[in-house]
Amino acid sequence: MMKLFYAKTSPYARVVLVMAKEKGLGDRVEVETVDPWTDPPALRAASPLGRVPVLVTDDGEGLPESPAIARYLEAADDAVRLIPDGDAGWPVLRLAALAHGTIDAAFVAVMERRRPADRQVPELADRRLAAIRRSVPVLANARDWAGDPPFDYAGIAVACLLDYLDFRLPETGWRDGQPGLAAWFEAARQRPSMRGTDPR
Repeated sequence: MMKLFYAKTSPYARVVLVMAKEKGLGDRVEVETVDPWTDPPALRAASPLGRVPVLVTDDGEGLPESPAIARYLEAADDAVRLIPDGDAGWPVLRLAALAHGTIDAAFVAVMERRRPADRQVPELADRRLAAIRRSVPVLANARDWAGDPPFDYAGIAVACLLDYLDFRLPETGWRDGQPGLAAWFEAARQRPSMRGTDPR
C-alpha cells in the first residue's frame, strides 16, 4: 500500500490527494497527516526535504513533490486517465505547471506575512501577489471553463489553487473579471474529492 504524508492546509498535498480520490485509488493510499513544521522523523525518513506531500510508493521509495507524485498516481491505474498520453498531455501539464507556480507565489506571500512585522519584506509579498494577479487571467483563458472541461490533473491543480486563494488570500479578488472560471470553480468545489479535502 502507498502512504501519503499530508498536511490538511497544504495546497500541494491537496492536489495529489484529490487526484488519488478522482482516480479511485483511495483504498490503495494510506494518508498520514503530519505537521511538517515540527520536522517529524517519519517525514524526514521518507524525504530529506521535510515537506509535504511525500508519497511512499508500493516499492517503499519516498517520492517528493506534487508534480512527480501526480505522474506516479497516473501510472498506478489506467481506469481513470487524468493526464492524456503523448502530445495531448502537454496542455494539461502546462496548465498544471502554471497552477503550481501560482500556488508557489501564494504560499510565499502567506509565509512572508507570518513573519514578525519587523522582519517582513513587503516587496516580496507584493511581488508574489502581482504574479498571482497576472497568472489568474492566463489560467482563465487557458480553457473554455464554461464548456465543462474534464476534471483532470490541470483542473485539480487549478481548483486547489483557487480554493487556497479563497482560504488564505481572499484580498486577491481572483473572481473579478473571470466569471467563467469562477462559475466552473463553484461547481468543481462541490465534487466529493474537493469537499473531502477542504482545509477549513
